[in-house]
Amino acid sequence: MAGDGVLSAFGYRVGDNGITRAAKRQLILDHVIEAPIPPLVSKDYTKKWGRPNTTNRKETLLRTLKGLVSGVNKRRAYMRDSYARAKSHWEQDIEYIQGLAV
Repeated sequence: MAGDGVLSAFGYRVGDNGITRAAKRQLILDHVIEAPIPPLVSKDYTKKWGRPNTTNRKETLLRTLKGLVSGVNKRRAYMRDSYARAKSHWEQDIEYIQGLAV
């Protein structure tokens, strides 16, 4: 698994150059929740994601996605426009994750 974080390691990409089909992104998010996460950055980073199929894993994923949306909201207006598609994808995926039972 290549990547500097859990989402990128699993191949999750959003925005104009990312995965535009919600079903495909959500399949990846299902794997993030269900699969073991190998050490990517540090043991502490990996540990904070918790075990597969747990509330902790789901909450960490939601916090991560919400943090990405929040980062877009804090950008200057001209920069926010370039992240509009990514923000839309993250918001769709947050709604999807919130509806999952673990």
